[in-house]
Amino acid sequence: SFVRGGGGQQHAAPIPADTSAAVAASTCEAFAVGDTLLADARRAAHHISHLMRAERVRSAEYVRNTDPAATAAASVARSAIPLRLVLDNVRSAYNVGSIFRTADAARLAEVITCGFTPHPPHPKLL
Repeated sequence: SFVRGGGGQQHAAPIPADTSAAVAASTCEAFAVGDTLLADARRAAHHISHLMRAERVRSAEYVRNTDPAATAAASVARSAIPLRLVLDNVRSAYNVGSIFRTADAARLAEVITCGFTPHPPHPKLL
């Protein structure tokens, strides 16, 4: 650190060795505590933001169509098609995952895997 002396000149002020070590240690601890507090504050802000969005969605529920007759008709229309799909020795897990998603969208009753075809729970089938 510098101390301003007479005539605008700067002179280096001697700092005791034990003082600089204590200041450095306390500064490192302050940064560690500050980083922890900052991470906690960000996490809390994220949770508050999520709760506010959830409340906005809940309060806007009256806008959505929740007619019981329409909901019942839609669930009947979404019943499974009595069709089964057999995948025999399909090598690519990515293709199998795509076929599972397509079968779900087409409302097929069942997808059967056999041979060396990857089957759930396989990480690449997501």
